[in-house]
Amino acid sequence: MNRKKYYIPVSLFFVLLLISCSTSSNISKGQITENVSTKQKRLLFRNSALLFDLPSDQWFFGGELEINKRTSYEYFRVGLFNKDGKIATAFFTINYEDVSPDMELNAYSIMKRNQLSRCDVKKVFTHEDGLIKIKNALGFVGTYTGIIGEKHTVIVVHAINNNVGYQIIIDSTSEIPAVEKEFYFILNHLAFVN
Repeated sequence: MNRKKYYIPVSLFFVLLLISCSTSSNISKGQITENVSTKQKRLLFRNSALLFDLPSDQWFFGGELEINKRTSYEYFRVGLFNKDGKIATAFFTINYEDVSPDMELNAYSIMKRNQLSRCDVKKVFTHEDGLIKIKNALGFVGTYTGIIGEKHTVIVVHAINNNVGYQIIIDSTSEIPAVEKEFYFILNHLAFVN
């Protein structure tokens, strides 16, 4: 008997995991609010507020997860297909956590990049390059191979604002260049409000 095999892309698996495994803890969680007229979102955590916009109504909230005093909010993009007609994945994640007042951005970024060891960094950028407006932030564009052999493009931004460290990850399978404009839209609309 011939059976068709169906594979769930790894990033979609993590979106589903986030939806099903949201845990509670004693961490003071952030809160996301949305301006109804502009659709701009605000993530408020302690004394830090991160503003962000999603580029279209094809992006959906995937869930919230708390692990080791770090909270993650995940958004995922629907309606994407690769050149073979298979479902492709794209997601946008905001990780945030308390950091000590003496934490420097470079040290924070190195610590976080070490956790992404499979990524081959292609480009590093700051606000001076025009991709982001946040001044106390740096980012990189890289690629990696997923566990079933699919190529991914990832954009990561590390930032610190009012003793809150942020790691913003935008990821997709590499065969969907149509979503690249949306990635840069997200990056360009990140801002801190105090």
